[in-house]
Amino acid sequence: MVERLAQLKADNDPKLVALSARADRLSVAVEQAESAVLQAGAHEADAEREVAAAAAREAAAQAEREAAQRAAQARQSATTAPPQPPSVGSGTGSKVPAVTTSAPAANPRTVTPSDAPSGPLPAEPEGLPSEDKWAALRKCESGGNYRAISPSGAYRGAYQFDRRTWAGLGGTGDPAAAPPYEQDLRAKVLYSQRGARPWPVCGRFLA
Repeated sequence: MVERLAQLKADNDPKLVALSARADRLSVAVEQAESAVLQAGAHEADAEREVAAAAAREAAAQAEREAAQRAAQARQSATTAPPQPPSVGSGTGSKVPAVTTSAPAANPRTVTPSDAPSGPLPAEPEGLPSEDKWAALRKCESGGNYRAISPSGAYRGAYQFDRRTWAGLGGTGDPAAAPPYEQDLRAKVLYSQRGARPWPVCGRFLA
Protein backbone atom coordinates (compact mmCIF):
# COMPACT_ATOMS: atom_id res chain seq x y z
CA MET A 1 0.00 0.00 0.00
CA VAL A 2 2.79 2.43 0.92
CA GLU A 3 4.63 1.61 -2.28
CA ARG A 4 1.47 2.22 -4.25
CA LEU A 5 1.00 5.66 -2.69
CA ALA A 6 4.62 6.51 -3.40
CA GLN A 7 4.15 5.47 -7.03
CA LEU A 8 1.02 7.59 -7.33
CA LYS A 9 2.82 10.56 -5.86
CA ALA A 10 5.76 10.08 -8.24
CA ASP A 11 3.36 9.96 -11.20
CA ASN A 12 1.88 13.33 -10.26
CA ASP A 13 2.98 16.62 -11.74
CA PRO A 14 6.34 17.69 -10.17
CA LYS A 15 4.88 21.11 -9.29
CA LEU A 16 2.11 19.45 -7.31
CA VAL A 17 4.66 17.32 -5.52
CA ALA A 18 6.68 20.43 -4.65
CA LEU A 19 3.57 22.21 -3.37
CA SER A 20 2.66 19.21 -1.25
CA ALA A 21 6.14 19.13 0.29
CA ARG A 22 5.98 22.86 0.97
CA ALA A 23 2.60 22.43 2.64
CA ASP A 24 4.08 19.71 4.85
CA ARG A 25 6.94 22.00 5.88
CA LEU A 26 4.54 24.87 6.62
CA SER A 27 2.42 22.57 8.76
CA VAL A 28 5.49 21.55 10.77
CA ALA A 29 6.57 25.20 11.12
CA VAL A 30 3.11 26.19 12.39
CA GLU A 31 3.19 23.42 14.99
CA GLN A 32 6.64 24.51 16.14
CA ALA A 33 5.55 28.16 16.36
CA GLU A 34 2.49 27.23 18.41
CA SER A 35 4.68 25.20 20.77
CA ALA A 36 7.10 28.13 21.14
CA VAL A 37 4.22 30.50 21.95
CA LEU A 38 2.95 28.15 24.64
CA GLN A 39 6.42 27.84 26.16
CA ALA A 40 6.91 31.62 26.11
CA GLY A 41 3.58 32.09 27.86
CA ALA A 42 4.60 29.62 30.54
CA HIS A 43 7.92 31.41 31.08
CA GLU A 44 6.15 34.77 31.32
CA ALA A 45 3.72 33.41 33.90
CA ASP A 46 6.63 32.02 35.92
CA ALA A 47 8.38 35.40 35.78
CA GLU A 48 5.24 37.21 36.95
CA ARG A 49 4.87 34.81 39.86
CA GLU A 50 8.52 35.34 40.83
CA VAL A 51 8.10 39.15 40.74
CA ALA A 52 5.00 38.91 42.92
CA ALA A 53 6.76 36.61 45.37
CA ALA A 54 9.76 38.96 45.58
CA ALA A 55 7.46 41.92 46.26
CA ALA A 56 5.72 39.97 49.00
CA ARG A 57 9.06 39.04 50.60
CA GLU A 58 10.22 42.67 50.54
CA ALA A 59 6.95 43.86 52.10
CA ALA A 60 7.27 41.27 54.85
CA ALA A 61 10.89 42.26 55.53
CA GLN A 62 9.93 45.94 55.72
CA ALA A 63 7.13 45.14 58.15
CA GLU A 64 9.57 43.18 60.33
CA ARG A 65 12.05 46.08 60.35
CA GLU A 66 9.35 48.56 61.34
CA ALA A 67 8.07 46.25 64.07
CA ALA A 68 11.61 45.80 65.44
CA GLN A 69 12.14 49.56 65.52
CA ARG A 70 8.84 50.12 67.34
CA ALA A 71 9.72 47.39 69.84
CA ALA A 72 13.14 48.95 70.50
CA GLN A 73 11.56 52.35 71.09
CA ALA A 74 8.99 50.82 73.41
CA ARG A 75 11.70 49.07 75.45
CA GLN A 76 13.67 52.29 75.72
CA SER A 77 10.61 54.18 76.95
CA ALA A 78 9.70 51.41 79.41
CA THR A 79 13.13 51.42 81.07
CA THR A 80 13.30 55.18 81.58
CA ALA A 81 12.33 56.28 85.10
CA PRO A 82 10.96 58.76 85.86
CA PRO A 83 9.16 59.24 82.52
CA GLN A 84 10.82 61.91 80.43
CA PRO A 85 10.91 63.11 76.82
CA PRO A 86 13.42 61.21 74.67
CA SER A 87 15.67 64.24 74.21
CA VAL A 88 16.21 67.81 75.28
CA GLY A 89 14.80 70.38 72.91
CA SER A 90 13.19 67.79 70.64
CA GLY A 91 10.16 65.56 70.92
CA THR A 92 11.77 62.70 68.97
CA GLY A 93 15.35 62.45 70.16
CA SER A 94 17.12 59.33 71.38
CA LYS A 95 19.91 58.72 73.82
CA VAL A 96 23.32 57.09 73.90
CA PRO A 97 22.76 53.93 76.04
CA ALA A 98 22.32 54.74 79.73
CA VAL A 99 25.03 53.78 82.21
CA THR A 100 25.75 54.37 85.87
CA THR A 101 28.71 56.23 87.30
CA SER A 102 30.61 55.40 90.46
CA ALA A 103 30.68 59.02 91.63
CA PRO A 104 27.78 61.07 90.20
CA ALA A 105 28.02 64.83 90.38
CA ALA A 106 26.30 66.49 93.33
CA ASN A 107 24.16 68.54 90.95
CA PRO A 108 24.03 66.78 87.57
CA ARG A 109 22.10 69.66 85.99
CA THR A 110 24.86 72.20 86.64
CA VAL A 111 27.28 72.86 83.77
CA THR A 112 30.56 74.74 83.98
CA PRO A 113 31.63 75.25 80.35
CA SER A 114 35.27 74.98 79.38
CA ASP A 115 37.08 76.20 76.28
CA ALA A 116 39.81 73.59 76.67
CA PRO A 117 39.25 69.94 75.67
CA SER A 118 38.67 67.52 78.50
CA GLY A 119 41.33 65.14 77.20
CA PRO A 120 43.63 64.43 74.24
CA LEU A 121 41.77 64.78 70.97
CA PRO A 122 41.78 61.90 68.48
CA ALA A 123 42.18 62.31 64.73
CA GLU A 124 38.96 62.93 62.85
CA PRO A 125 37.78 59.75 61.10
CA GLU A 126 37.33 59.65 57.34
CA GLY A 127 34.20 58.92 55.36
CA LEU A 128 31.80 60.75 57.67
CA PRO A 129 28.35 62.17 56.88
CA SER A 130 28.17 65.82 55.82
CA GLU A 131 28.11 68.65 58.36
CA ASP A 132 24.48 69.36 57.44
CA LYS A 133 23.58 65.84 58.57
CA TRP A 134 25.44 66.27 61.85
CA ALA A 135 23.59 69.54 62.43
CA ALA A 136 20.28 67.73 61.84
CA LEU A 137 21.29 65.04 64.35
CA ARG A 138 22.16 67.67 66.99
CA LYS A 139 18.86 69.45 66.45
CA CYS A 140 16.96 66.18 66.89
CA GLU A 141 18.94 65.11 69.98
CA SER A 142 19.26 68.36 71.92
CA GLY A 143 17.77 71.19 69.92
CA GLY A 144 21.34 71.99 68.83
CA ASN A 145 22.31 73.01 72.39
CA TYR A 146 25.82 71.90 73.37
CA ARG A 147 24.99 72.52 77.07
CA ALA A 148 21.75 70.52 76.98
CA ILE A 149 21.04 68.09 79.84
CA SER A 150 18.22 65.56 79.93
CA PRO A 151 15.65 65.86 82.76
CA SER A 152 17.31 62.94 84.57
CA GLY A 153 20.77 64.44 84.14
CA ALA A 154 22.07 61.22 82.61
CA TYR A 155 22.41 62.42 79.02
CA ARG A 156 24.46 65.50 78.32
CA GLY A 157 25.63 67.79 75.57
CA ALA A 158 24.59 68.28 71.96
CA TYR A 159 24.79 64.54 71.24
CA GLN A 160 23.33 63.44 74.60
CA PHE A 161 26.34 61.39 75.71
CA ASP A 162 26.20 59.43 78.93
CA ARG A 163 29.33 59.70 81.07
CA ARG A 164 30.65 56.19 80.48
CA THR A 165 30.35 56.47 76.71
CA TRP A 166 32.06 59.86 76.89
CA ALA A 167 34.91 58.37 78.94
CA GLY A 168 35.21 55.47 76.51
CA LEU A 169 35.81 57.99 73.73
CA GLY A 170 38.66 59.62 75.64
CA GLY A 171 36.72 62.46 77.26
CA THR A 172 36.74 63.31 80.95
CA GLY A 173 34.33 65.12 83.20
CA ASP A 174 30.97 66.42 81.99
CA PRO A 175 30.25 66.03 78.25
CA ALA A 176 27.99 69.10 78.35
CA ALA A 177 30.88 71.21 79.69
CA ALA A 178 33.22 70.26 76.85
CA PRO A 179 33.71 72.77 74.02
CA PRO A 180 31.56 72.20 70.93
CA TYR A 181 34.47 71.14 68.73
CA GLU A 182 35.35 68.38 71.20
CA GLN A 183 31.77 67.13 71.38
CA ASP A 184 31.60 67.11 67.57
CA LEU A 185 34.84 65.17 67.23
CA ARG A 186 34.03 62.54 69.84
CA ALA A 187 30.56 62.04 68.32
CA LYS A 188 32.21 61.40 64.95
CA VAL A 189 34.61 58.91 66.52
CA LEU A 190 31.63 57.14 68.09
CA TYR A 191 29.94 57.02 64.68
CA SER A 192 33.08 55.56 63.10
CA GLN A 193 33.01 52.78 65.73
CA ARG A 194 29.31 51.98 65.91
CA GLY A 195 27.55 53.77 63.08
CA ALA A 196 24.25 55.48 63.90
CA ARG A 197 23.23 52.83 66.48
CA PRO A 198 23.98 55.04 69.53
CA TRP A 199 21.17 57.32 68.29
CA PRO A 200 18.43 54.80 67.43
CA VAL A 201 15.86 57.47 66.51
CA CYS A 202 17.79 60.58 65.50
CA GLY A 203 20.52 58.55 63.80
CA ARG A 204 18.35 58.47 60.69
CA PHE A 205 19.59 61.99 59.93
CA LEU A 206 23.09 60.61 59.34
CA ALA A 207 21.93 58.31 56.55
